[in-house]
Amino acid sequence: MTVPVLMLLLLGLPAAGGAVASRCARSLPPAVATVLLTIFAVSAAVGTLAALALVGYVGTVDLLPALHPADWSASEIAAALPVPVAAGAGVLAVALTGRGLLGLARTLRSDRAVVATVAGLAAAGDLVVLPDPGILAYAVPARGGRIVVSAGMLRALSGPQRRALLVHERAHLVHHHHRYLRLGYLAAMLNPLLGPVERAVDHAVERWADDAAVRAVGDRAVVAQAIGVAAVAGSSRRGGTTLAAGRGDVVARVRDLLDGPPRRPASDALLVVATVLSWAVVALLVVHTHGLIETAELSGS
Repeated sequence: MTVPVLMLLLLGLPAAGGAVASRCARSLPPAVATVLLTIFAVSAAVGTLAALALVGYVGTVDLLPALHPADWSASEIAAALPVPVAAGAGVLAVALTGRGLLGLARTLRSDRAVVATVAGLAAAGDLVVLPDPGILAYAVPARGGRIVVSAGMLRALSGPQRRALLVHERAHLVHHHHRYLRLGYLAAMLNPLLGPVERAVDHAVERWADDAAVRAVGDRAVVAQAIGVAAVAGSSRRGGTTLAAGRGDVVARVRDLLDGPPRRPASDALLVVATVLSWAVVALLVVHTHGLIETAELSGS
């Protein structure tokens, strides 16, 4: 029963990480939180999928003998790895792979659509101003990076608030935040239990850009006001290319700007432990499965 126990532990780690992810996104320095959360999401997603695929392949030797080496003993493997467990792991691996490919296709399709739209707009440097009375502002990491702002947004903000907004959006481009968001999104598509971690990455990225705006403007209240106006836009796209100041939990971001983020060192440590455990469990599973294969080969020869 070692393999089933390890599989349950591996599936439980994403849920455990998700339980503390939002706290880490608020309490850690935003750049550190973004990197750590992304590493955890990718580790948990890839590790879980690899383990499911490995168990599904090895444990189905009795069901699909043509796909396995002839010298493997089906009875030896079935004794340590029940066929229903292996078959379930295999089916789940295929389903999660399909979700991941669907997420990748959505991201690529969104990228192409946004790039095509921005390509047709006149820009002054990296800034594109749309003659739109609505509230709209976002960054597009394409064609060298573009910041798209509506005329209505610019009119709604004061001079310092406009500067804060533009610095915020430019920080997304400079620090390549879209890469973290894409990895978080794809990880959540590969493993739905990582949904809270994806949202935490989004929040940490926005805090990162907020901090850049605070350093440039020197007034946290001005940045908070600019974020509040941008939040009206609702222009964020899940898993897509654009990065808008109004993404994430705006209320929490404004509270952290005005009052300072809470400190929760225990949550931070738990996320690090969960990341390390994800790799450790995968390593144990691979080692145990390898030993099982060697035993099956000896019994089958």
